[in-house]
Amino acid sequence: MKTIYKIMSVLVALPVVLLFLANGSGSAGGYSGSPGDNNQTCTACHSGTPTVQTGWISSNIPVSGYVPGSTYQLTLNANQTGVSKFGFEFTSENSSGQKTGTFTITDANRTKLTNQNKSVTHKSGGTAGAAGGTISWTFNWTAPATSAGQVRFYAAVNATNSNGNTSGDQIIKTSLFVEAAAPAALLAVSPQQADQGSSTTLTITGQNTSWNATSPAVQLRKSGTTTTIAPATVTVNNNTQLQASFNFAPNALPGLYDVLVNDLVLAESFTINQIVPALLTVQPNVANQGENVVVEITAENTFWNGTTPTISLSQSGSATINATAVTVLSNTTASATFQIPADANTGLYNLGVNDLLMPNAFTINLVSGIANVSASSFKFYPNPATSFVTIETKSGSIVRIFDLNEKKLIEKVCFDIYENIDLSQIEKGVYIIHVQHDGKNEIRKLIKK
Repeated sequence: MKTIYKIMSVLVALPVVLLFLANGSGSAGGYSGSPGDNNQTCTACHSGTPTVQTGWISSNIPVSGYVPGSTYQLTLNANQTGVSKFGFEFTSENSSGQKTGTFTITDANRTKLTNQNKSVTHKSGGTAGAAGGTISWTFNWTAPATSAGQVRFYAAVNATNSNGNTSGDQIIKTSLFVEAAAPAALLAVSPQQADQGSSTTLTITGQNTSWNATSPAVQLRKSGTTTTIAPATVTVNNNTQLQASFNFAPNALPGLYDVLVNDLVLAESFTINQIVPALLTVQPNVANQGENVVVEITAENTFWNGTTPTISLSQSGSATINATAVTVLSNTTASATFQIPADANTGLYNLGVNDLLMPNAFTINLVSGIANVSASSFKFYPNPATSFVTIETKSGSIVRIFDLNEKKLIEKVCFDIYENIDLSQIEKGVYIIHVQHDGKNEIRKLIKK
């Protein structure tokens, strides 16, 4: 009979030993104390009532929350005086008790996955505590690809008394709740507007973005259309701020624009203002018939650099006078040379630069002090002349020809009443004929064509 009792004792003790050995190499799964595990802990196999301890789970998840798809390090720290051997199960769930995220083992000698890889537990090599009754386990957790809202980490720790059975152990529950980080978004752009034709650097601020060491694709998109404007340069300041420099064309579409950075959109956050170009001044603003004049024109909101503007003078019923030479001095300043025809209509003229018009901006006058038709003691012909002009005056008269700047070009004494004067050496234009005789002076206008 004693032999039978011994055999029965061994058979009764064997499941306990096997259970201890099994738990010594890790939990079978489903005993983390979480709602998803029906709040079961190690007390399913070990005696005792679970106690709760805070602060035993730590992580490098930012205070702002986890970012979907990102991987973080989690550490379970246990501290129980007088205990030299520990075990645990650790899991992660959403607020509905559904498992979420993915665990990765980083210490394969001490930890392993369990519960269909939804939890982490110890191995036999990861149960020995340090002197003073402390132990820690570390592993990685990757957040779900899309936000799961609040994630709750649960762990049940078995602080054993190492007596070889399931009695006398201490079961401690601990947890850590973390929020999801606000999704990546664009928060602001500064400045919020610019003019057509301007160059502007925009500072764009994001939230939960990761722009460091990347080249974000930045664009402005005309709201409600597919028309986009790309920046000349993009500079990343940090994970949540970048600067984009834009050169807006003078004909850029005015109105509201969306700011785009990669797949993020800040709708209707930027405005391109329409500018109105106009001519402001022309100096000098008067010339005589036949005069060669250089004028300087100023404007606003024009973009003449790198172009050759078409500049002209126009009057209703008269031929347009086009500038013979144009020099662009800046985006808003140009000089133009005009050869005013000798027979040009006098009066007010409109100044035109490309499609801009400055009404009644310029005046063409008769040559000052020159009579066109009057009784005279001398005659000359033809007028206009080409290569010569015939002077009919009294013998002994002195004939002088001046340009409009009063520079004398020709002087001749007439010994006959008919005197031909050679004009081949002077340019086309308007000149003054001055005839002096018997102490009298007369002048007339001569046109060389």
